[in-house]
Amino acid sequence: MLALLRARKSGLYRETSDRSRPTQYHIHGESLAGFQLQSHLPRQPYSLDEIKERLIKRIDDKAAEIIKARGLKQDKLPVVLIGHSIGTWLILEAIESASKKASTFRSAKISAGILLFPTVLDLAKSPNGLRLGVGCKYGSEIANADYKQWILQYRHTAVVLSLITRILFFLIPLIALTPLLEVLLRMPYHSALVTASFLKKGGGVRQGLHMARDELAQVREDVWSDALWGVQSPSLSTKEAKTLAKDIVGSPVKLYFYWGSNDHWVANATRDAVIARRAQTAAADDRGKPVMHIDSHGLPHAFALHDRDARLVADKVAGWIEELRDC
Repeated sequence: MLALLRARKSGLYRETSDRSRPTQYHIHGESLAGFQLQSHLPRQPYSLDEIKERLIKRIDDKAAEIIKARGLKQDKLPVVLIGHSIGTWLILEAIESASKKASTFRSAKISAGILLFPTVLDLAKSPNGLRLGVGCKYGSEIANADYKQWILQYRHTAVVLSLITRILFFLIPLIALTPLLEVLLRMPYHSALVTASFLKKGGGVRQGLHMARDELAQVREDVWSDALWGVQSPSLSTKEAKTLAKDIVGSPVKLYFYWGSNDHWVANATRDAVIARRAQTAAADDRGKPVMHIDSHGLPHAFALHDRDARLVADKVAGWIEELRDC
């Protein structure tokens, strides 16, 4: 996905070449804390909140690094955040944190967020959430789930499963595991190599299970402010609302959502409710609200594992970035 966006960057450069100050793009990808293949994992896995704080710091550090390296005469670098799955929830959390505390970002100014296959609400009500059996713990309206069957509720589950997988995959060399996953999961070689490397990494599976437990517990209600969603207060005019939003986060943050048509990590009812309540419409008061798009290609949640699927999403993302540039 990152490589595809970089390939499309040249097109954006060409389209702005006639301007006196052409737009420059710095494309950077960042793995979540605990999931980097090159780093050593801590003795205890990171919590979702710790992952959020580390990501915010990394975004700000990278912006400061670019400003210094390029000799830019500006305090803050405009940043478009692009996230997938739980990364979309982290984007909203980062924007909300900045709205409440001006010092959250010292070198980055979040100008937009692009949320791909977003898991931002009611994760436990998704098809996969129900399969994990968290429904009764989450809400009494879900009658077909038994919390006692939820394997992740037990404190040592992540440790035990991590140990089992570590022993299992330790016995299979990377050179053999990679083509095996390539065939079994029907993914390209480079995706299979990354997956195999993660499975063989000590503590990686434990970190994933630990974070999954936090996700199911924390990704629930819509807890973000109306300002984040671009909602105008009834007592304010459109101009006043935009001024207020600008005062809170530096400038109105534009949000784009790319929803799956049948995402096993998002209940269709949840998706439709978010769109009905939060999506931009033709109404004048709704122009600050998020742009929401439902996939029409039948792409899976893990679209990035397959080149064709990743290209389709990258094209859509590039189009949104062009739109932001022309605003």
